[in-house]
Amino acid sequence: MKRKSKEHSDDSRLENLVSRYFKKAEETGVESSGHFDGQGVFQCIKNNIAAKRRRVILFSVAAAAAVLVLLLGSIALWQQHTAQPQYVAMLEKTTGAGNIAQVQLADGSTIWLNAGSTVRYPAAFATGKREIFLEGEAFFEVSKDAKRPFLVHTGNIITHVLGTSFNVATWPQNKQVSVTVLTGKVSVGNHQLTPRQQATCSQDGKTVAFYENIDPGEITGWKEHKIIYNNKSLLQVAASLERWYGITIRLHAPVADCIVSADFTGEPVANVMTVLARLVNGKVERKNGSYHITGEGCSN
Repeated sequence: MKRKSKEHSDDSRLENLVSRYFKKAEETGVESSGHFDGQGVFQCIKNNIAAKRRRVILFSVAAAAAVLVLLLGSIALWQQHTAQPQYVAMLEKTTGAGNIAQVQLADGSTIWLNAGSTVRYPAAFATGKREIFLEGEAFFEVSKDAKRPFLVHTGNIITHVLGTSFNVATWPQNKQVSVTVLTGKVSVGNHQLTPRQQATCSQDGKTVAFYENIDPGEITGWKEHKIIYNNKSLLQVAASLERWYGITIRLHAPVADCIVSADFTGEPVANVMTVLARLVNGKVERKNGSYHITGEGCSN
């Protein structure tokens, strides 16, 4: 406020000095500079220029500060949006024929991996969600964490849980994903499962079948190295036995569609093949390292 008053005073003084000079010149009829206060005019002009220069400097400093703040903010925002996400190492576990593995995750969850299966998982889970990728079959005991849902990816199917125990099986030859719940709740796509319920989905997720009153022991018996089948097609049984024993089984029509029930826990592979052939009214023969089962088929 004082600076504005000083500038106004200098402007008024300059105006008075100039007016007085021209008035005197008009009265005398000559343009004489004898009575002209040149020093005063010069000082007024100098003061005026200095004041304006101060305003320009102050404005320039303020503008520069504003630009600097804006620039720093823009850089920080750009770095935030372009910063690379923190790299998290992915680990992988694969089981061979007849082998079962147990995997402990960073969040305290546990995975039991069936024979002939592969699971990929991060060394540490990021905020927001916990994701793992499964090929084959696994049983999960998931630690509860409401802020980080647990997601199991099996092809195009995603199983979504918060904290529960369940079994997931996906085999290429079956072309489907089977999810069975033992405790808690599990979401498969838009469908929710509760204990002893099972959902079987095509790998593209287009078709879903539901089953209830599932026997948990039948589904998870493999964890205790049990080989139990109840009302399974010979095709399904053969695929499971191939993974467990590390063998190749060839089924010749029409036996592949036969439905069988059997308990092969602890049995050597030769005995298993003999019993399996009898169950379908057929015979087994070993050729070139593979087991061939032939027969007339079943009435079921």
